[in-house]
Amino acid sequence: NYHSSTTPILSKVSKDDAVDFHEIDGTKSIDDIWVDVESSLLESGLVRCGVSSSAATEGKTSSRHIVIIMGPPGAGKGTHAKRIISDFHIAHLSTGDMLRGAVAAGTKIGQQAKAIMEKGGLVSDDIVIGIIAERIKQGDCANGFLLDGFPRTQGQAQALKDTGVVPDVLLVLDVPDSELTGRCVDRRIDPVSGKIYHLKTNPPEDDEIAARLVQRADDTAEKIQKIGRAHV
Repeated sequence: NYHSSTTPILSKVSKDDAVDFHEIDGTKSIDDIWVDVESSLLESGLVRCGVSSSAATEGKTSSRHIVIIMGPPGAGKGTHAKRIISDFHIAHLSTGDMLRGAVAAGTKIGQQAKAIMEKGGLVSDDIVIGIIAERIKQGDCANGFLLDGFPRTQGQAQALKDTGVVPDVLLVLDVPDSELTGRCVDRRIDPVSGKIYHLKTNPPEDDEIAARLVQRADDTAEKIQKIGRAHV
């Protein structure tokens, strides 16, 4: 299951004494989870609008904050990632977006990734790490950045560390395996606004929105059980 497969990854990322590790109860309401996320980030030296706290966090000398948010599918990573980047003004790094951006920009690593993807292959960890290393040199990462759902394997965690990317903050949204399938199966997306809804806990505001909601292909019981073993 998700928890047994990710324990070694969390160990690799969080065993550094400089990393502030925050395990957050993902079974709470969205608002209550955000209270915990926000307080964890403030405690770790971030403040709203992306300006470092005047009260330095012990052991931290850099003004750039690196945050990783992890959790199983349906835990709410995407929902809270949006608020983190909005309220704290740090860049949002999604491996999928970065791959597409590197390919579109025609960088050397992007060209390597494109060649592999055109053949239907999986992009290697080395290429993904290389794209991250390129991306974090851009100006919008000067204040900090959020890695959303990455690393996903022990190899990626070690490669990230070898590159010198060590997070200041690791946020883990903890949701029991027994809840995950129900969360994802009832999840829907508004293709117009991009907003994520849940048919039971966060239903659409009106019938017009409800009529256009779509379900992601991955949000089925069978897919969730399969993805949950390897996806964080």
